[in-house]
Amino acid sequence: MQSLALYEQKIVSDPEFPVQLHINDIASRMQYFSPHWHEHIELHYVREGHTLLDLNQREIYAGKGNLVIANSNEIHAGYCDGSHMEVMVMIFEMEAFSKELADKNVIFESLIEKDRKIDEIMSVIHQEYLEQKIGYRLVCKGEMLKLIAHLVREYTVEF
Repeated sequence: MQSLALYEQKIVSDPEFPVQLHINDIASRMQYFSPHWHEHIELHYVREGHTLLDLNQREIYAGKGNLVIANSNEIHAGYCDGSHMEVMVMIFEMEAFSKELADKNVIFESLIEKDRKIDEIMSVIHQEYLEQKIGYRLVCKGEMLKLIAHLVREYTVEF
């Protein structure tokens, strides 16, 4: 059981795009998010530079094009060594996209390196998020569905 002191309640309330998405653009030596856990899945896609994430006290070094996945209920924290990094973070509940997969309690690999399909999907999500043209949530949701299906088929540790 994880410490309740580190619990972070997440509320993702947009049914059209049930993802909390933000970009960490940092060039200072720092812990850019404190250790915490929640029921949601948290994806960290490194767009520029590199980052260090701590997942359940296991250090994961990730460079450009890498995806780090904090599975549900994993304690995680992020660090920047002072060099420039840009990391796109997406937080979501599996149930918002697939009840079938939510019921299976899918666990993904923690680090995925250099997957072209993931790069393409993340590029579209990033561009749509920045531009926010009409319908961007719909495009991002469609890309998230493709991403989840790819992760389940290629990078599942257990069901």
